[in-house]
Amino acid sequence: MNSNISIRSDLKLKNIYLWINDAFLLFRENPFQFIILEFFTLVFMLVPFVGAFISTLLVARFMYCAKKVEIHNNLVTGDIFRDLFANRMVVRLALLNFSISTFILLSQYVIDGRFSAGLDQIIISTILFVPSIILIVCMWLAPAICLFNKNVEPKTAMWLSFKACLSNVLVFIGFSILIACISSIIGLPLFLILVNVWNSTHNFYILIPVGIVAFLVTLVWLAILNLSTYCVYRKIYQII
Repeated sequence: MNSNISIRSDLKLKNIYLWINDAFLLFRENPFQFIILEFFTLVFMLVPFVGAFISTLLVARFMYCAKKVEIHNNLVTGDIFRDLFANRMVVRLALLNFSISTFILLSQYVIDGRFSAGLDQIIISTILFVPSIILIVCMWLAPAICLFNKNVEPKTAMWLSFKACLSNVLVFIGFSILIACISSIIGLPLFLILVNVWNSTHNFYILIPVGIVAFLVTLVWLAILNLSTYCVYRKIYQII
């Protein structure tokens, strides 16, 4: 595919709703497959160091599956992990994300070991928090860019992701606020239900099925969030 990509800077605030709505419609077509993919994505994201590599590949699979559903191709469970390492640019992006994430984590460990709790540690930890946020922004759309534009280098894809956010900063701030609000609306009731069930029964066996339901709801919402990344990519980039 052509590697010349332009970024739209005229996005309207109404897009923040459309991205979530379109992601839900994609999820609705193949909920079982997307829940399975989100389960493994979440598990690997929680693993230090290695998670940064594997989760990047799995997020790219969300983009692949979303595209397949969008063009009305049949998505079967076997498609989820097929050719996981086939795209060279996505693998290189995953390695780059792994390297940067590892450096940030190791830096944090060194600081925790050298400084006792106090103002100095807070200041330095805050400074390290900034590159973590920048990395998240750079990696948000990069897997989709590398997957669908095979001539785009990983570092270029990260820059295009960062540039897209800068070009539409108000829209993406609004999108972040919407995500935070929906996450709170979903997460807070689930947490309160779990606490109330435990406080009223103190029965672990009753808590298990309630916890499973809460976990499934969380997987559904996180899967929709990952699919929304595809919807953002589709709307904001134009291939020249």
